[in-house]
Amino acid sequence: MDPRHREAVARFNRGDYFEAHDAWEEIWNEAPEAERGFYQGLIQVTTALHHMTLGNMRGAKLLHGSAHELLSPYGDFHGGGSQNPARPVRRRPGRNPQTTVGVPGRSRPAGSF
Repeated sequence: MDPRHREAVARFNRGDYFEAHDAWEEIWNEAPEAERGFYQGLIQVTTALHHMTLGNMRGAKLLHGSAHELLSPYGDFHGGGSQNPARPVRRRPGRNPQTTVGVPGRSRPAGSF
């Protein structure tokens, strides 16, 4: 796995969406055609979450939908991640979920992606 991908995952999991976006964009620019949709989907997830933190829910929702479409063909475990971060997840009421992308060999908080 590209070490830049691991770093992007770590940035994403810390909530540094803009920085994760930049890291994945760098990989996307060099990726073979078969992988470009995967990285573009991750970029759109980070952009959607960045918009959400700014209060732009309409933009966040639109980008989340397009990210889901881009990531769907790759499945939940593509790229060494745990689950597709754009896939809807059922949550327990009253919990403050954390949004994380997994890295092989590392545990994820309960209720995370």
